[in-house]
Amino acid sequence: MSLCESEFSGDFQFIYLFFLLVLRL
Repeated sequence: MSLCESEFSGDFQFIYLFFLLVLRL
């Protein structure tokens, strides 16, 4: 479970950063 949780957190962070980048455009 721990490994899955860490992977999900990483994907969420990447999507969040991408979302912020789109908002800046």
